[in-house]
Order: sequence, then C-alpha cells, then structure tokens
Amino acid sequence: LILTFLKDRVSAIRAAAIERIPELAKNYGANWINSFVGKLSDVIAKDPCFHFKIAAIYSLKEICLSVHGEAFLEKALSLIISASKEPVPNIREVCVKVEREIASRYDKPSIREAIKKHILSLADDPDLEVRITVADIQGKI
Repeated sequence: LILTFLKDRVSAIRAAAIERIPELAKNYGANWINSFVGKLSDVIAKDPCFHFKIAAIYSLKEICLSVHGEAFLEKALSLIISASKEPVPNIREVCVKVEREIASRYDKPSIREAIKKHILSLADDPDLEVRITVADIQGKI
C-alpha cells in the first residue's frame, strides 16, 4: 500500500508516505524493509516517472536513517548511486543531497569515503544545479 502512495501524482501524498517510512520500519522490522527495498529498486530501475524515482530515493534515505538502517545501508547506497546515473538532473541532485544526509549520520569511514567519492564524481556533471550542489557539499563531508 505504501508503494501506491509513493507513486501518487500528488507530491503531498508522496511526501506523507515518505514521512511514514521510519514508523513502518520500526513496526514491521527487517523483513518488511528488505521487501520494500526490492520494490524501491524496481521503481528506480523501471518507472518512467522521475517524481516516483525521487520518492524512492527519499524512501531509501528514511530507511538508512531508521532504527534498522545500518543493516540496509550498503544496498540502499548502491541503489542511490545507481539512480544518480539517470539522465534527469533533478534525480542526480537529490541523490547528492540524500547521500550527504546519510554520511552525516554514519561515522564508519568506508561508508563516508564511498559517499564522498561518489559525490565528487558528480563535480563535473553537465547540469549546473548538480555542480552547485556538489560544490556546496564538498567541504561538509
């Protein structure tokens, strides 16, 4: 059901669904998260609507920041990095912002370095907004 809300045409409904993810993760646990991450992966890989892909990326962030987040961190980051290869600049910009938030939560050097390396790889992005976002974040990671 949550996926239906994440794929709603109304942005406020998508935002409300994203806000509920930490509570759902806490209540339903790791099995639910594992299933949900698989569905988010399908949205990122196959859905033609960039709004839905962005909702999936924000959902992955909420999972990473949730009570069970560390267990799904590597898988979520690989999906976010994969999403950053999309041709839509808004998706790439959201990926950078989400990665920064995740990096600020985890002190594990390998995670922070992987995120930093990926963000720096977007420093020469063809889109100005993505480059500005990367430049703004560079000193903060």
